[in-house]
Amino acid sequence: MPFTRTSALLRRWVGLCGEAVLPRSCPVCHAPVSGDVESVWCETCGLAMVTATTQEYCTLCGRNTGPYERRDGRCGDCRDVTSPLAAVVRVGPHRQVLRRMILEFKFHRAPTDRLFGRLLAAVIEGAPWRNRIDALVPVPMHWRRRWTRGLHHTRAIARACGSFLSLPVVEVLRRVRCDPPQVGLGKTQRERNVRGAFAPVRGARLTGTTVCLIDDVMTTGATLRETARTLHRAGVADVYAAVLSKSDSTLSA
Repeated sequence: MPFTRTSALLRRWVGLCGEAVLPRSCPVCHAPVSGDVESVWCETCGLAMVTATTQEYCTLCGRNTGPYERRDGRCGDCRDVTSPLAAVVRVGPHRQVLRRMILEFKFHRAPTDRLFGRLLAAVIEGAPWRNRIDALVPVPMHWRRRWTRGLHHTRAIARACGSFLSLPVVEVLRRVRCDPPQVGLGKTQRERNVRGAFAPVRGARLTGTTVCLIDDVMTTGATLRETARTLHRAGVADVYAAVLSKSDSTLSA
């Protein structure tokens, strides 16, 4: 992955997202935003976002890496791994400002879906596989969880991202079980928890397509891998993924 190109695109979007995306208050700390009329974040949170979004990472597991640790985009642990995911891009690690914004969006319905969509669009634009993508696929939520939260957050983010990339958003997967939340589970438990949890919707035409999954937080990657397996069984040729953040903790929301 040409990391320098992606990093430059992210810096541009982090610094210049425009008043059309959010009102003139910082989406993290809610302090008034001053300075450049196109700035979204306050100076402190903006600096933290730039720092978070310019770290190098593995393009399969999404974790932070050192400058000489990756080979062909992958870290040492992922170099010889076979995965149903072709590659992953992320905005940043699940820490500080990005983590706070995601939690506010998911659980308090903060109006940041277009901002998240723009950030995801930037990392997808910087990926070498960008022009192969036929559609975006949001990771599905079970209807009970959607009803409880009152928001299908991955759908909202995917639609915003698709509008910036001029890509269709296709909801071709459904969640067939309302499993317990993944929070606090280890890698093996997470894999077991989502096994067989997804199915293609009736009438979905997927054969030969290349899609990009959209999700908010990646921890062990169990959910993304299971959705990718389901898509492959339905005939999808290649599955990529784009996430807002990568968490190193199984305790993340």
